[in-house]
Amino acid sequence: MEVYTGPHCHQSVVKLAELNRIQLVWVTRYMVIDGNEIGDGSAKQGSSHSLIGPEPALDIPAKVARGVTKDWTSRKHEEHW
Repeated sequence: MEVYTGPHCHQSVVKLAELNRIQLVWVTRYMVIDGNEIGDGSAKQGSSHSLIGPEPALDIPAKVARGVTKDWTSRKHEEHW
């Protein structure tokens, strides 16, 4: 299985969005969704690699990043609906 970095994933999402309406949804690890195990495995594999990408990297706890992302996503969802 290939693991893609953030920039590659971003480029793929942008390309998909050119002709499609897409929505990214935060899925907790406790939800049972077909294929989620594959994503979990890819995330685990990707997180074991050293950071590759533009600096500066934010040295913040993952829990803080998840909270901020979840809050932002919830606000955007409420604005849209």
